[in-house]
Amino acid sequence: MTDHLYIHVPFCLQKCGYCAFYSVTRWDEGVLDRYVDAILAEMHLRGVDGSGCKTVYFGGGTPSLLGADRVARLLRHLNVPGDAEVTLEANPERVAERLLNDLREAGVNRLSLGVQSLVDGNLRYLCRVHDSGRARAAIELANQVFQRVSLDLIYGLPDQSLEGWLAQLEHVPSLDATHLSAYELTYEPGTPLGSAVDEIPDRTEFFFATHERLGELGFEGYEVSNFARSVEVRSRHNLATWDYRPYAGVGPGAHSFSGPGVTATRRWNDSDLAGYLEATQDGQVPHRSECLSPEQQLFERLMLGLRTKAGVSIDEALLDRPFLHRLGQCEKEGLLVLREGRIIPTLEGMGVADGLATRLIS
Repeated sequence: MTDHLYIHVPFCLQKCGYCAFYSVTRWDEGVLDRYVDAILAEMHLRGVDGSGCKTVYFGGGTPSLLGADRVARLLRHLNVPGDAEVTLEANPERVAERLLNDLREAGVNRLSLGVQSLVDGNLRYLCRVHDSGRARAAIELANQVFQRVSLDLIYGLPDQSLEGWLAQLEHVPSLDATHLSAYELTYEPGTPLGSAVDEIPDRTEFFFATHERLGELGFEGYEVSNFARSVEVRSRHNLATWDYRPYAGVGPGAHSFSGPGVTATRRWNDSDLAGYLEATQDGQVPHRSECLSPEQQLFERLMLGLRTKAGVSIDEALLDRPFLHRLGQCEKEGLLVLREGRIIPTLEGMGVADGLATRLIS
């Protein structure tokens, strides 16, 4: 049984300059139909059963390009419970009232809008298709159809001032969003933006200012980049990932995790749409995998958990004297606190979660 399912939809109208996720911009309606056939074939081959799913996440790419009928076909096959969280990512330029209503009828109950910025100059730098006016119109439509809408915003552009970024955040309450993902721009190797920048700017002050201001505006920062009006509107799918729970990923480029435990495995499908479409017809799913050692699992559990306000529970794997000594040192430095059997990062600790995890186990 699969509790958490990720479906990678690798289709885009245009590749954004910062994006390192696998996606393609050359496709047609026939390719979309074949893609859905291939996803269904992979789920059958791997025994992925959606009847017990707690969360389903359509990510990409731009999943809304599938259209509501194809999304409905996938969800009918999965037969997910009525109380499952079903999230679909969409971009503002193709959001329309009929599409959103049809997606809701298909079973989607949470929409994640890739707004990225409310400033036209920033959107052009990021190679986005939409402008700020279109973004606001899409947000308004989404709020009319869905009770749970999340907005993505990006900060840390080369010429962006902290004051300009905070001014954007002032508009968030008026947009009626209940959830916000605010990411620092990452200059990934091999992307156009990653290749164009010689020196990556230090945006540490943006991180702390973002958490402070959104907190004042009523959004709790429950993870490094995620903020919610209440516990009920947090992303249950992402929380499962940060809590190091197993999940299945289907589609070209999708990752899966089976574990933790002695047989914990990470698996990733080849990032090749054409190969994926062809292979699934022949009863195969091109992929690679690795078995995770106890040390790898411990690091990943810490690295993911310390990104969240909930932190990580202390169990036998963590109860050795060197670890406890390092834990005490980090607590003295204000990076974490120990509370009710859990390691709880402070905001300073969340800001350096990867380095904190390395420090605790090395």
